[in-house]
Amino acid sequence: MLAKGRPKNKHERLGVTGARALAGALLGCAVAVTLLSAMGCRTGASRSTAVPECPEDRAKVDNPSRIAPMLVRSYGVFLEVSFDGCDPVLMRYDTGSPTTVVDAGHASHIGIVGGQHQARIGAVEIGRRTITLVDWIEAEMTYPGLPGPIKGVVGNDFFAGFAVGLHYPAQEIWLMAAGEPISRPRRTERKGRSTTFDDSSGYLVVPCRLTTRSDEQVCLFDTGAINSLAYTDYWESVAPPNTPGVPMITFDNQGNTIVGSYRRSDTVITGSMTLPGDVVVVVDEFALLSSVAAAIGEPVVGLIGVSGTFPYYTVIDYPNRAITAFPYLDREPLFPSPFVGHGFIIASDGAGGLEVRAVVPASSAAAAGLMAGDRLVAVDGRPLAGAGLDFTIASLIADPPGTRRVFELDRRGSVLQFEIHAEDLLPRRELPAD
Repeated sequence: MLAKGRPKNKHERLGVTGARALAGALLGCAVAVTLLSAMGCRTGASRSTAVPECPEDRAKVDNPSRIAPMLVRSYGVFLEVSFDGCDPVLMRYDTGSPTTVVDAGHASHIGIVGGQHQARIGAVEIGRRTITLVDWIEAEMTYPGLPGPIKGVVGNDFFAGFAVGLHYPAQEIWLMAAGEPISRPRRTERKGRSTTFDDSSGYLVVPCRLTTRSDEQVCLFDTGAINSLAYTDYWESVAPPNTPGVPMITFDNQGNTIVGSYRRSDTVITGSMTLPGDVVVVVDEFALLSSVAAAIGEPVVGLIGVSGTFPYYTVIDYPNRAITAFPYLDREPLFPSPFVGHGFIIASDGAGGLEVRAVVPASSAAAAGLMAGDRLVAVDGRPLAGAGLDFTIASLIADPPGTRRVFELDRRGSVLQFEIHAEDLLPRRELPAD
């Protein structure tokens, strides 16, 4: 469990449904990080990344609109952030993290230490912000659809004094200073749906009902998680009847295996904000929620992720501790399904390899004959020996429906080949009318 106020990592562990890696990043999974010395100096081997240029002229950039680029993928929300005028780097925007953390290796290359630094998103000046340095697990990895590795996390402390508008379809983040009126895109309704949040613990804690059958509970509002999450005992007491699920395996911050399932929810209600039902990840235990519960001193039943608010222009108003969702007039689609996969779940075999932990019923993998315990040897003729997690994520995470791949698997000493196509493993319902 993470201690109160410590940074966390949404690293996309294996243990995912087929090709779309939904583990750490999609679930809000906290991965333990090693805090460095008070000076923020990185220890260990140096990295080969080129040193970015840091110009001496660090005057503010005039950008009255305060609109900056934002990248939204099925494995997270990302911002391009620069410190002290240095080249921008990619960071996760994660309201499930109280603090902002930067990879220590990157910091050593640009010559900064932990503490306060002038921050900017795109061309928008944020002001001086405190950063903590960590050995960031994703700092050397490049995900499909991203321009480079992820160098850290933008936490809630980063946006103190701002209201943050998440304009998902345009891939933009809108920033409004305290006291300024809330700006919104033209094609949105004038009246939004609002709820309040409590951030006294550093987390954004909201009242919630993850289905219409639930009484009001407490949830985490988490842009670092794509899908909402609920504890099994809570979900079983409030879930709509006969809701099918897709099995999943992920890992906690100690590397322990967590088994659960992906389910569909009918509606998410937080305060006066009613959101369309979407996927809920159902698990028995989750370290991040345990940390939040310990920090606030009361039970937390789940979290609300990005996919629930995707059909709305969503404003997180930090000064006024409010979240408002403005519906799009042209009925923007739901978040792209992260359940397009090849129909089997892979995880570490404990010996440096990967094995099939489960096969999704009625999937193409099940029809092809894959079995739990099969060890993954190669994908499309490329051996996995030495390729590791980076190759597997890059190869499988972004496969669209219909993509065919040839998997070689070792079954008790015999190598078998299976041609399997990606498919939507949990078909989505249409967005309900207001």
